[in-house]
Amino acid sequence: MAILDTHYYDKTCPQAEQIISESVRYASKHDPKVPARILRMFFHDCFIRGCDASILLDSSPKNKAEKDGLPNVSVRSFYVIEDAKAKLEAVCPHTVSCADIIAIAARDVVFMSGGPYWNVLKGRKDGRVSIANETLNLPAPTFNATQLIQAFAQRNLTAKDLVALSGGHTLGFSHCSSFVARLRNFSPTHYTDPSMNIAFADMLKQKCPAHNRDHNAGEFLDPTPATFDNRYYKQVMTGKGLFNSDQMLVSDDRTKWMVEAFAGNQGFFFKEFADSMIRLGNVGVIENGEVRLKCSVRLIFAGNQLEDGRTLADYNTLLLASLRMRKAAGNIWIMLLVHFAGGVQANGVQAVGVQAGGGQAGCVQVGDVQAGGVQDGGAQAGGAQAGGVQDGGAQAGGAQAGGVQDGGAQAGGAQAGGVQAGCA
Repeated sequence: MAILDTHYYDKTCPQAEQIISESVRYASKHDPKVPARILRMFFHDCFIRGCDASILLDSSPKNKAEKDGLPNVSVRSFYVIEDAKAKLEAVCPHTVSCADIIAIAARDVVFMSGGPYWNVLKGRKDGRVSIANETLNLPAPTFNATQLIQAFAQRNLTAKDLVALSGGHTLGFSHCSSFVARLRNFSPTHYTDPSMNIAFADMLKQKCPAHNRDHNAGEFLDPTPATFDNRYYKQVMTGKGLFNSDQMLVSDDRTKWMVEAFAGNQGFFFKEFADSMIRLGNVGVIENGEVRLKCSVRLIFAGNQLEDGRTLADYNTLLLASLRMRKAAGNIWIMLLVHFAGGVQANGVQAVGVQAGGGQAGCVQVGDVQAGGVQDGGAQAGGAQAGGVQDGGAQAGGAQAGGVQDGGAQAGGAQAGGVQAGCA
């Protein structure tokens, strides 16, 4: 498990949190639904495979991703994270993970809505796997207290975390489909859920009629849906919890006392919510992930074949490449890094591993060389020349890709002064 740090980007991207905050504030100003959606995005991301931004990956013809799983269809506002990522890439390229952006954005939407502020631990890596069916493991709005406690315990979260994080329902709106089962034909003995306040149930029945054709119909999660406060708990205490999972928190002695405490003391709720958000942010943090360049797309792995079976041509994207050299333990290492930027195809380009001084560095990112004869600062790949690329004082002069040369030695299984470049 990776060790997170509040100062992780202090030297590599000190302006990261400011850039993310500005993107979140701008989006929230133009769309009041953004705060609730970003907060929900963080919950749903961390509960499936941990906090690894797997919720942001797009589906492909061979793989349906988390964001298209049924519980996530209404999450939306992914563009806010992508906007922040694009601005970060312009200032601190290949540095800030999408997973960290979500965590920071979640803190920001809470704070700007009137809630607590906390220092976000950073250093998460982005995951490479996203599977829609796994979203079925998210706690459902129909869960009872025991099911909720078990779901949280599986992620090393306590009953107190459950109650505190449920307070996130102070922001936002729910469609009728998430609670309509409580309004009619609830059980063989009760037409309506008996735990619901009668007047509240009648009001909801008007908003969500039996043959409802308005897919936008629903109800706010508490009376102050744009303000982060403790009104949610006061609602639950009076039988006005919108979801069964909300109302069940006062039906179980393991959670009831916390609902009462948070309803009576907003400051206590704020403190516990911030602490629980930090613990949630530690769930499933990985060390061997990546830092995506676009949050909806994985990086390329060795070769032109992607993890889920797609190739570069499937993306209709431009392959950017840069050759970086650095000295390590007296040896020169060549790192070939591969990433995406939208627009042009890179056909038949393969990165299979780079070796220098007997050591090997896997292809991670190809920085500023285009495939198919597109230039980067005078450097070309695909039969063109990559001339004079320099990093940390190490220089590769006159290198070619696809019959690649470095100082007269060929690469493609080629050597340059004893340094083998197996990535072309």
